[in-house]
Amino acid sequence: MLNSQSILETVARRAKVTAGFLCLSREKDVTAWRMIAIHMMRESGMTMASIAAAVGRDASTIHYVSTKINKLKNQKWFIEMLASIEEEQRLDVFCRQRIPMTVYAAAFASED
Repeated sequence: MLNSQSILETVARRAKVTAGFLCLSREKDVTAWRMIAIHMMRESGMTMASIAAAVGRDASTIHYVSTKINKLKNQKWFIEMLASIEEEQRLDVFCRQRIPMTVYAAAFASED
């Protein structure tokens, strides 16, 4: 499931910083990564208010970022980068899912 924390963690991992640093830093390169995280949250259907709360900014900042990202989102490099981050996000979510032990037990118990 996509939520603000998992998006922040995935983008922070790509940026080689912590999720907390991603939200707090004013460094230009970290700010760019935070903008990508904000875009991903917006695309996942989160409201501007909930995104603002997740990244410690106000809703007007989220609106500004959304406007700025809209100018970039059709560029090939941005599409490819976003796709690779989203794939990493999907793999991370998939790997965190717990498979019930009964599934394993049934596989070992079957006679082939």
